[in-house]
Amino acid sequence: MITTRASIRIGSILAVALCMLLPACGDKGPAAKQSGGASGRDSAKVPADTTLRTNLPAGRFHLPTQHTPAPDFFITLPAGYTVKDLSHLPNDEYFFVRNDDPSLRDSTKITPGFMCFYVGVNPRTAIEKGMKYSEQPTTLCNTPVTWRIWTEKLPDGAPYFQREIASHDIFATISPELGRAPLHLYVYVAGSDSSRVAELMRAAGTLALSP
Repeated sequence: MITTRASIRIGSILAVALCMLLPACGDKGPAAKQSGGASGRDSAKVPADTTLRTNLPAGRFHLPTQHTPAPDFFITLPAGYTVKDLSHLPNDEYFFVRNDDPSLRDSTKITPGFMCFYVGVNPRTAIEKGMKYSEQPTTLCNTPVTWRIWTEKLPDGAPYFQREIASHDIFATISPELGRAPLHLYVYVAGSDSSRVAELMRAAGTLALSP
């Protein structure tokens, strides 16, 4: 759980997320990319038994789960997005950001929008106790889930839009064994551009267990 105050929490989320996307922050290679159905990622992180799906429809990305018993996921992204694999034991995690995001070139810039997809052993939330948010029902992998929606203010007063889905029950719809496992799914979308955030929310809705 993220427990700092509003503006500090926003800055921390962005700093961590974007730092992991930048080679200057310790990444050993460029952000992994897939386009037009091609499968690509940092080859140093791909175990020998990992098979990436190729010949996917344009914009469809394969998100292998290496460190959890969850099945692989697939997602469709609009043109121009980069997929970054940040998975490490005991979790599987991916970040999605558009190539024209100004924060990729200037760490002082606020990202218009990015998304994190996480499957892991610990629950996650960006909501602090007592925070107000609205809810919007949706469906993910044929399972009813809920978007938690809230907006905070950046230091200059501009809005910063945040949305999240947190679910454990989704795994019970896949198999009884996964339903009993300590697995949590988390989707976090945030940014200063409401249209970019809405775009990523729609993309999250395409998450599925099949290509």
